[in-house]
Amino acid sequence: MFNLDKFSILVLVLSGIFRINVVTLHEETYKFIIVILDICLFLLFIINREKFPKSSFLWAMIAIILSLIVVMPLAFFESFQIEKYATSNVIYKNEQRFLGYVIKNLLYNLSFVSVYEEIAVRGLLWGQLCKMKFSDNRVFIIQGVLFWLLHFSYIGTAITFFLTLPLVILGESVLVKFSKQLFPSILFHLLVNLLIPIIVSFYQ
Repeated sequence: MFNLDKFSILVLVLSGIFRINVVTLHEETYKFIIVILDICLFLLFIINREKFPKSSFLWAMIAIILSLIVVMPLAFFESFQIEKYATSNVIYKNEQRFLGYVIKNLLYNLSFVSVYEEIAVRGLLWGQLCKMKFSDNRVFIIQGVLFWLLHFSYIGTAITFFLTLPLVILGESVLVKFSKQLFPSILFHLLVNLLIPIIVSFYQ
């Protein structure tokens, strides 16, 4: 019901490890809480691992292929938003800093964005809506619209808010609906976030 597969749980544990290693000031207590939660989550997973479905390699490959299909046209439209990518373009066009920034962006997405957003919305919220006896189609629409509205801060970049976000949310939701797993949507989300700025730097 909550679409939690084995690999999505392990990725969540891994993202906690990345998060506590991010250098930030005055977060000692917060990071301690993350460590405790991470250990508890891992132990609970070990104890209950048989209850979680195995992650599907096929659906992971579908997520990768789908992300590679959508990023090129989405990046093309995103490239019209010159100011949004001004800073990242400078870094991505610098050959010496390119790889380091890709790794930094990857770790940022694992530590703050794709894993937590997918588990919160297409995991916990999706499952809660199912428990409330909403139909599959209503769950699909409600979680998608709520996730889109949570990104209201992007309304200043109209292409992102009205085109890119709805299409990405649709892709993530379709992957979860048909795979019944979160790992494909996490992978799709991660790759789209990672690749679009890189491709935009070539378009602009």
